[in-house]
Amino acid sequence: MSYLWLDKYKPKNLSDFINTDNEINTIINWLDCFKTKQIPKDFKNCLLVVGNSGVGKTSLIDLILNMNNYSITRFDASCDLSNDAIENRIINVLSTKNILSYMSIVKETAIIIDELDVIDSKKEFGSTKIIDLLSYNQKKFYKNKKTKKTKKKYIINNSPIICISNGKYSKKLKNSSKILYINPPNSINLETIIKRIMKNENFSIDTSIIQIIISLSQNDYRRCITILEDTFVYIKNNGSDKNLLIKKIYSLGTKNITQTIYDDANDIYKGGNSYNNLSDIYERHSKSLLLLTYENFIHIIDKTCYGNYKTKLKICIEYYNNFLHTNIFLQKMFNHWELQQYLAISFLSINNLMLKNKKPNTPLPFLHHSLITSKYNYRFYNLKFINTLSKKLDIDMRNFYITSFLLYNILYNSNDKIIRNYIKMIQRYSLGAKDFFKIIKLSILPPSINITKKLENKITKFF
Repeated sequence: MSYLWLDKYKPKNLSDFINTDNEINTIINWLDCFKTKQIPKDFKNCLLVVGNSGVGKTSLIDLILNMNNYSITRFDASCDLSNDAIENRIINVLSTKNILSYMSIVKETAIIIDELDVIDSKKEFGSTKIIDLLSYNQKKFYKNKKTKKTKKKYIINNSPIICISNGKYSKKLKNSSKILYINPPNSINLETIIKRIMKNENFSIDTSIIQIIISLSQNDYRRCITILEDTFVYIKNNGSDKNLLIKKIYSLGTKNITQTIYDDANDIYKGGNSYNNLSDIYERHSKSLLLLTYENFIHIIDKTCYGNYKTKLKICIEYYNNFLHTNIFLQKMFNHWELQQYLAISFLSINNLMLKNKKPNTPLPFLHHSLITSKYNYRFYNLKFINTLSKKLDIDMRNFYITSFLLYNILYNSNDKIIRNYIKMIQRYSLGAKDFFKIIKLSILPPSINITKKLENKITKFF
């Protein structure tokens, strides 16, 4: 199977990270406090991880948490839950044990709040709520106790809370958190990753070309890998003429490191962008921005464009047809990544529609975050999990649903001896209770089936 290099070379082990030993030790030592309940003087219930886009913040946190046997409850800018729903889910994690807590190996839960700067800018669940939850267990402990504020001891939460930001965060959150800065990669770090990939892909380029790629990477691992992949594809299709190659690499331009996905969506809807600007915007956010603009276009056209209902409906239909053609093109270009720049044509269509129809000096309404993106991510992680489980079970992914239906029948077997034998067979494939129930929940079950807590407890005791 062919993968984009960003996925192929995403760090899978801590050794894949370059020059981050101190940061890794800081995170591990902070997490240890939640297990030992021994609190150093400078301890805080929140770890605020700060660094530029593309330095590997989220990947590093995920790997360390998995290595320390944590399950992850994650919230980010694509989360479609309300403020109250997010708060309730976090409180539930802070106040209860994980479903596996009654097993011999307890798997604790860590809370990750990613893209904090974007969440804060949208005025949704942000820093104020987070700060309040950092003292959740302390408030619970001192509830109905008449204790002066100065005499209240700092109490560690049941679960760690980790916030990840590109650099924007409130001063109050800074004072309530342990801050960890992830430094951007320098030229030596970027050269190391370039040479590592070239060795693995069995190709080489001139040293001067490597230095050009490094300069255009703007201290961003992701951008460096993307440019290197574009270079590899160009050489494969067009040869290795040095002058043409340099021209191609420079044509990729530079990214605007201050623009969020919401800033870019607003720029598209304002109109007046050149095609080169739209190409840069697409490179920064690609499919996520397509989905964000799609989910907001009816709302934007209704609030900002000339005309009556019928006129606005025609504009919406024109945009919808364009989006449909873009998705067809997106499917057809699979494995032809050199064509991805042409997807900016979709943004050009919005750009031109807004130029023709937008009322001058009309402010844009608030952009709602994309529910489709959230569902897309959910589906992606389910497919990723199915792939992982299929490898463990040594079966083809196409047979996953058959296998899951067979395992589902274990739930309703009345003979404990038979259930125990089935579970032993499952454990031979290094599968635990969490894996088992994930398989069941991903299977195609009859609508009448209801997996109750009592049923889960019955099966879990056999693991």
